[in-house]
Amino acid sequence: MIRFRFALWGAIISTLLLTMLSCAQLSGVPAPTEIFKVAWTKNIDPAYNSGNLPVNLSSPLIAKGLLFLGTPDKKMIAYSLDSGRVVWSKKDNGSYHAAPILHQQALIYGTTEGRVYSRHYLTGKLNYSVDLGESIDSSGVAAGGMLLFQLRNHKLVSLDIVTGKIFWAYKRSVPFLTTLQRVAKPLVDGNRIFVGFADGYLVAFSRMDGVVLWQSKLATGSKFIDVDATPLLVGKHLVVGLQSGGPLTMVDAATGKIFRRVEVGVTRQAIMLGDHLLMGTTAGELVKLDSNYNILARVKLDRSAISSVKKWKGGVVVGTVGGNLFYLNSSNLQVIDRRFLGHTLSAVFGDMMVSEGRLAVLSSRNRLYLFY
Repeated sequence: MIRFRFALWGAIISTLLLTMLSCAQLSGVPAPTEIFKVAWTKNIDPAYNSGNLPVNLSSPLIAKGLLFLGTPDKKMIAYSLDSGRVVWSKKDNGSYHAAPILHQQALIYGTTEGRVYSRHYLTGKLNYSVDLGESIDSSGVAAGGMLLFQLRNHKLVSLDIVTGKIFWAYKRSVPFLTTLQRVAKPLVDGNRIFVGFADGYLVAFSRMDGVVLWQSKLATGSKFIDVDATPLLVGKHLVVGLQSGGPLTMVDAATGKIFRRVEVGVTRQAIMLGDHLLMGTTAGELVKLDSNYNILARVKLDRSAISSVKKWKGGVVVGTVGGNLFYLNSSNLQVIDRRFLGHTLSAVFGDMMVSEGRLAVLSSRNRLYLFY
């Protein structure tokens, strides 16, 4: 009996010691951090026949407590950011390949049928619609009372943002049949507009009248040479890449002269991270450059291309064509959290949206996610 009691107390003490030791070993080791907390989701997949899987190339917009998104059944919908409730829904002609923009009280966007719509953001009431005659594959840009769109037929159009009246248009002659059929969103800096075209050129325009100020050929190949990543202005330099995987190119904004190339296959516009540049590549890497455009770090995240990079919650969130989301420490690019969007075809083709403390992601499988 005495031996049994000693054995029992020995087992208890051993268990307590092991527990204390385990706790001591785990102390100082942070628990896994859950960054991607779901506020709500929407399945906006339309009815379709087997073998005709609908793929969504659009992107969401968060503004004024609402989330706006063009859906595959040709509707522009405004959701409550807090609850996901539908505030309004309007039927349009055509699909959507880019996020809308908000200018004052107007929600403005284009469709693949070539029509620009301006609606009151809170009610969906139509202010005007204008037929531009060709698919609008990028978001508009508002600047100085003007609204700028690049069309799929290589035309840059300037409109009055209040009335939709066309100010001027520039048509680019592109002799190549092999293009990616994606267009770059114009970049506006004062009275200058910078935009890339499918013939491999970056062109600077006068904002007031559309006069060409300079043009610079960035691409060196003969196929899929589209300059379809929106330029980034860094001081007096333009930093621009080719979504087809061409090198990152630095251009003098005043003259168009190329002064530096970095062999990084950029997929979208680079972002500023302090004094550094951060961008995703076609090889699934995240690359950091210093202020002299030297590579500081390369982090392999996915086998597929990185499609969107945004700053969020003090770190960096990355979306990929493989349907993965990564959250990284902005200093050392260490992965802190990861989320798979649940389907082998759940690519993130469009831009993720970060605003009002939330992250909105639309997968190509027509699932909308809002994270907080």
